[in-house]
Amino acid sequence: MDFKWIVVPLFIFAMPITFANNASIKIEGRVLPAPCTVNGDTVKKTISFNQTEARSLSEAGTGGEWNKFSLELDDCPAYLNYAIATFSGTPDEDDPNMYKNNGDASNVALQLADDTTTYGDGSSMTISIDPVTHKGIFMLSARMYTPKGNVGKGTFNSVVGVNFTYQ
Repeated sequence: MDFKWIVVPLFIFAMPITFANNASIKIEGRVLPAPCTVNGDTVKKTISFNQTEARSLSEAGTGGEWNKFSLELDDCPAYLNYAIATFSGTPDEDDPNMYKNNGDASNVALQLADDTTTYGDGSSMTISIDPVTHKGIFMLSARMYTPKGNVGKGTFNSVVGVNFTYQ
C-alpha cells in the first residue's frame, strides 16, 4: 500500500496541464498609393558657386552670393496636403546652424535658407502640395558663409541630406 501512495503522486506531477481558449484577432488597414515621386533633378542636386575671393569673406557673419535652387516632388497623391523636408549634415564647428565645409578652405561653412529661415542639421521645412498640379516645390538658397571671418583660400564642398515625409 505504501507503494501506491508513492507512485500516484509522481504521475500527477509529471502530467502536463493544458488549457485552451479560442480567440480571434481582427486586423484592418488601407492600401494607399505611393507618396510623391522625388524629381530626378532633385535626387542628384548639385549647387555650384562662383569663385569667391577670400577677402570678401574677411569679416565674421558675412557670406557670398546666394544661389537659388528648388527641390521638387512630382505625382503627389490627391490625399496629401503637405510635404516636409528634414535636413541633415555635419554642423559647422563655429556655427551649428551652418554645414561644415569638407574642402580645404578654412573658416567657411554652408548656409542653407529660404526667404525667412536658415535650415541647419535636423531642421525641417514644410510646404503645401499644389492640389491641381500635385507637385510640391521647396524654394531654397545656399551660400558660403563665415561665422568667424578671415576665410583662407582653398576648395569648398558640403553635403546636406534631405528626408521627405508627407501629411
